[in-house]
Amino acid sequence: MAMTELTMKAKRIKLITKITVVLFIVIVACIGTVYFLLSARRDSIEAGHQGMIRYVVGIQSLFYEREGGYAGSWEQLRDDLIANGTEITETGVQYRYTLEPAGDSLKGKNGGTVYVDFICIAEPVEYGMNGIRSFFVDSSGVIRYEYGKPASKNSDPI
Repeated sequence: MAMTELTMKAKRIKLITKITVVLFIVIVACIGTVYFLLSARRDSIEAGHQGMIRYVVGIQSLFYEREGGYAGSWEQLRDDLIANGTEITETGVQYRYTLEPAGDSLKGKNGGTVYVDFICIAEPVEYGMNGIRSFFVDSSGVIRYEYGKPASKNSDPI
């Protein structure tokens, strides 16, 4: 009888151990899946904003061809016939965009003020939650990035 009780206790302990191991594996898998989904979402958001930065370079290039210089503000781009009606926003859903003139100012072909260069920076509204990288681009078209702080002309290129 004593041997049977010992065998039953051993079987219960083995069962509890197996259940504990399986639960531990399930919990680790769930945490890993959540982390993977969140990082995939963040990467997708960042890729979309890299596309928006490329779009700004394209619009600025068209503006340059038309005006002989770059726009120094979103309003200037919105007023341009080429860019009129396009979705140019200063604050995206997850990123804040700034557009600034750079270099000397010139008189554009149509009489407005244009600039030798421009700077566009896109940075997460909340670092870590919406994205971990900010982006910088100027008239060179080279997109640069920085982790956790605004990107600049000295940041690493993508």
